[in-house]
Amino acid sequence: MTVEKILAMVDSLAPNNCTKEQKLYWFNQCESIIKEKAIKSYKYIETEFTGGIVKLPEGYTSWDIEAVYINGRLIDKLDFRSGFTGKFSKEKEKVGIVLKERHEEITETTYEGDIYFNGDKITMNSHKFLVGDSIDIESVLFTGRVTVLGSNGDDIYVNHTFDINDCEGVVKKSLNIPTLCKAPYDKLYIDYIMAQMDYYNKDYEGYNNNSYMFNELLDTLIRKSSSNNSGTRSKQMRGIW
Repeated sequence: MTVEKILAMVDSLAPNNCTKEQKLYWFNQCESIIKEKAIKSYKYIETEFTGGIVKLPEGYTSWDIEAVYINGRLIDKLDFRSGFTGKFSKEKEKVGIVLKERHEEITETTYEGDIYFNGDKITMNSHKFLVGDSIDIESVLFTGRVTVLGSNGDDIYVNHTFDINDCEGVVKKSLNIPTLCKAPYDKLYIDYIMAQMDYYNKDYEGYNNNSYMFNELLDTLIRKSSSNNSGTRSKQMRGIW
């Protein structure tokens, strides 16, 4: 399912006065929980150092560390308060760190202003759209959804051909983005968002019911993920060098 379908289903099942921004905020909260507890993914970084401290990438803390290797040997964590503290050595040592990846927040980017259409190219001053984004365009010349196939500065290339024209309009990044959880576990997002709406509307009975369904399904997903990954994690960490 996609993010926009999740939000539409929430509105269909429980008509509400919450803004799209609020519901998207709760969606991001839910996806972060799922990525932290159930559907985990990892990134690996390595460097060389001679004793002292190896700083973690910006935005990462000790809580994100899954494993640390020195010269290919798995070691115990020593001190990660401001980075990884290794033993002082006169020789350079290779340090490999396995980090849990975090959920990247999904936002609805909007551009409003001049739009120049030219074949499969659209020019917008200082836009923030990226390759792969699905965008919704509202203008006199064209109204519809296209996908960004390439970009170069203020220019983006899309899967549509336009007549040459210059006009004003509004362009939004659509939420046609696949969710991390697939069916039947994508119900987690609906339960979570509805629970948060219930809580802020002081409907505590509804909050308890939706929270219970969320936690039950999340526990099932955690057990399934743990079963699928059993015996594989150590293999993923070996043979780095």
